[in-house]
Amino acid sequence: MMEKSLQARKVEEVMSRDVASVHFQETVHQALILMVENRLSALPVVDGRDRCLGIVSVTDVVALAREVDDDLSNLERVSDVSSRWLVGELTQHGMDHRKVEELMSRGVQSVGPGATVADAARVMLGHHVHRLPVIDEQQRLLGIVSTMDILAAMIDDEAT
Repeated sequence: MMEKSLQARKVEEVMSRDVASVHFQETVHQALILMVENRLSALPVVDGRDRCLGIVSVTDVVALAREVDDDLSNLERVSDVSSRWLVGELTQHGMDHRKVEELMSRGVQSVGPGATVADAARVMLGHHVHRLPVIDEQQRLLGIVSTMDILAAMIDDEAT
């Protein structure tokens, strides 16, 4: 039996299933803590039924705190000490009271678990994004497929 090419594989085969997400009523401060703890630059935003409503990203937060722009854009690389300083700094800018729903991006691009990796890559390229929420027919968040997931699958395919 011939193995499927990476492009023909389904998103559900390469996506990350253990996804940090934030409820739309949580504060921006809580979202930033999750980003720092998980070394992420964006989080899917969900409702009480785990339906994906949008994404909140470092870019969204930058609009509220331009003076810490350099630190925010490097969030994935900051040390624990810097992370704590950054969260404290953002608290001073009112991030502890603003709700995620106020600044999240709505209508984000997404894919279903049955989409091909090639389809997901086309959507990412076409919309200049690095990650796509993977959702079911009821818009529930199942996972995330990122450029890193696709690259990891490519390396795994070459190793076999």
